[in-house]
Amino acid sequence: MKKTILALIALLLLTAFAAGVCEEAAVPVTRLGVSGGASKTITLNPGASAGVAVIILPRNATNKTLKWTSSNPDVASVDGGKITANAIGTCTVTCETTDGSALKDSLTVVVESEYAVTLEGVSVGHNSIGSPEVYVKVHNGGSSDVIAFTFATKCYDAYGNLLKAHGFGDTEKSWIWQEGRIKPGKTYSDNSWCWTLYGFDTAYRIDVWLTHYRTADGLTTTISPGDYHVFTWNKH
Repeated sequence: MKKTILALIALLLLTAFAAGVCEEAAVPVTRLGVSGGASKTITLNPGASAGVAVIILPRNATNKTLKWTSSNPDVASVDGGKITANAIGTCTVTCETTDGSALKDSLTVVVESEYAVTLEGVSVGHNSIGSPEVYVKVHNGGSSDVIAFTFATKCYDAYGNLLKAHGFGDTEKSWIWQEGRIKPGKTYSDNSWCWTLYGFDTAYRIDVWLTHYRTADGLTTTISPGDYHVFTWNKH
């Protein structure tokens, strides 16, 4: 009996010692780094995804689990190091250790359109008879002059119903600008030039998006419906 008790005590002491050794042998993360080049920037088009390579040292660190966050998930979300671009804009994606070492690193995510010309803003006024007047802001991010662009509009009433122009069956209207040139890197935002939506004076909401653009080299680009960047104006 005495020998059995001694054996049990010895086993308990050995188990406790082994646990202590294992606990002392935990190896913390001492270095954490994410890819993204010298500028630590990754550029994506809306809808695209990319994985982020991570360096964790030492290689035998006990806990390599990372916590990932995005400063603006509406622009780009992140899940386990996979970044998904959601909308045009810029945000910061950060990864952080979870082993108590409190190390973190981040990179900038730029989500931009694959098209050289983009619609960057819309404002709406009304003429003397109450018809909406649409003003657009269009940026030329390409290398050639833009000589024309087309945008489309849809109007809705206060209940979300799609409106038709009075006397017409159209619900979607297209409008063409060809009044000059937009130089590379420049933005067209002439507040003296607008498109009047006659027959839509009851519009409570107006959606506007770019559909085509033509450059001075004669190339006309059609923007895919899946890539439309829609701006919405609301009356209130």
